Amino acid sequence: MMKTIYSRAPVRIGLIGGGTDLSEFCDHHTGHIINCTIKLYNHVYLEVIPSQSFELQMSNLTTGDYLTITDINDKNVPSFLIFISSCIKYFHSKYKINLKNKFKVVLESDIEGGSGLGGSSSMMVSIVGAFEKAFELDLSKHEIARCAFDIERIDLNIYGGSQDFYASTFGGINHMHFMKNNTVLVNKLVLDKSVLLELEASLLMYYTGIRREAKIIELEKKQILSSEKKINKMIELAELAKRSIKHLNDEKSIPIFGDLIKKSWEIKKQTSTKVTSELIEEIIEFGNKSDVYGGKISGAGSGGYGFFLMNPKNKPTLKTNLEKNLNINSFYINLDEDGLKTIII
Repeated sequence: MMKTIYSRAPVRIGLIGGGTDLSEFCDHHTGHIINCTIKLYNHVYLEVIPSQSFELQMSNLTTGDYLTITDINDKNVPSFLIFISSCIKYFHSKYKINLKNKFKVVLESDIEGGSGLGGSSSMMVSIVGAFEKAFELDLSKHEIARCAFDIERIDLNIYGGSQDFYASTFGGINHMHFMKNNTVLVNKLVLDKSVLLELEASLLMYYTGIRREAKIIELEKKQILSSEKKINKMIELAELAKRSIKHLNDEKSIPIFGDLIKKSWEIKKQTSTKVTSELIEEIIEFGNKSDVYGGKISGAGSGGYGFFLMNPKNKPTLKTNLEKNLNINSFYINLDEDGLKTIII
């Protein structure tokens, strides 16, 4: 019987503590990250058609890539599409799913690559979610996130942390704890509606126009984590994330939370020479002169998307001035509270 599945997974903003989810750090110290997911998604459309043999038709509407393979071990598969074949291999090995099917998979993304919003991991979660639904595996959210982590980080050997997989799967605003052996605890913060609305109203996102290479930045972090001074900065960043939670209890504390975001950015810049750039510093300084509560680049840094937390009434003016003076496009965002969603069509 043919099945058609649609899945989507949101991307995330790293608010405070990013980088403390890297195994080189959290294998020895507990990492802490505060993040939230936003209403920008990676989408997967999956058809599973019973067949006498294996066939996989893949297309990525965002990049224009298209490929059909009949050998699951075919290595001549472009980026993102290889996420699909790797997911099938993983599920066949771990859960014994039937390969005698014709699979048609279409990917589509709301964001550019190199965004700093955890886009590749969000796509991996969406793919895992679609196949989990199709084969009725009844996995928990933790298990789905861990599958996505294993495929991208271990099987495909794409270096990075683990927060993105859990953020995209769980959705909402989360305090995540990272410990040795890739152990992750997710504390989903249940905030009053008034706080959520104020936080959402206070956020202004912008795109630097620079496609960032997370792998280069994170690999540099991997090297510098052998420095005691740098490790201490990462510990400071993790502790700041942990302390910041109490300032999300009511809307009046959001300016204080924004100030902690500002402090976290200053600490993060000391963990890698590639986190910031002249343009990024110019944008953030422009925001500071407009009396924002705080701001930073999301993700590993160096480009992609950034955000400001600010008085909502000042957002239209800053938005206009960013475009007029720096040619930087900014936009309002809505928070996602659901995480991964899958349905049978």
